[in-house]
Amino acid sequence: MKAMRENECRLYSFIRDLDHSLGSPLNSLLSSQERIVEFSKCLQASDRDSALKIKTIQKRAVNIGNNIARIERYRRRLEDFINIGYLNKALVFKCVKINDLIVEITERFIQEAAPEYFVDLRRDLDPSLTTARLDPVALEIILENLLDNALYAVQPCRDENRTEKPRIVVKTRLKKNLLRSASKIEISVIDNGPGIPPNKQKEIFKPFVSGTSNHKQGIGLYLVDMLVNLYNGKIELISTSNGSNFSFVIPYVKK
Repeated sequence: MKAMRENECRLYSFIRDLDHSLGSPLNSLLSSQERIVEFSKCLQASDRDSALKIKTIQKRAVNIGNNIARIERYRRRLEDFINIGYLNKALVFKCVKINDLIVEITERFIQEAAPEYFVDLRRDLDPSLTTARLDPVALEIILENLLDNALYAVQPCRDENRTEKPRIVVKTRLKKNLLRSASKIEISVIDNGPGIPPNKQKEIFKPFVSGTSNHKQGIGLYLVDMLVNLYNGKIELISTSNGSNFSFVIPYVKK
């Protein structure tokens, strides 16, 4: 228990520092992006090559804008953790259409991230899942962190020998318990990246542990695990050299 409290204090300290340090760079990026957009509108294409370059500049400017919006949304999520103490509060349940919410989250993810990396994102949603009582903010945090993790795993530059197109699949299933009346929702995020080394798979949900050898902070999956636990749920990882499957199960509470 003491170690868990120390990890939470360390996490909140890191989040406060990160939230504070994001402010000025984000404002600067937004200003630069707006100037690039205005500048590109003034450019005149004298030939086909120039037209392609202008189009590329405009596309990059849009990508920058999308990523700024994405980071700003994450920053607001960080503020939720700081101001509300999200990991120590009760979940706020609302009646939502589970598959519609997942479509909304993944569509935004496709718009903001997938085009830049040419990722094929697919959905395999169980139509028998209808309205459920859940915390949409918590589910969004869980799913976005798993999608970010999958996106990093499938980036083409991660493995130059792989020729398969980067792919992420988001899957939902209704898990019925024949012995009990309660059912559960299973949500999976599956990627075809190089997988997580076996020696790191048991540690991956601990704070400040990354599944790679780079310098990522490794707090996303820790947050996922904590939020799934708040749901009285469970998350599991199956990972091989052909990809990873993060699946979590939460109670299916109908309205």
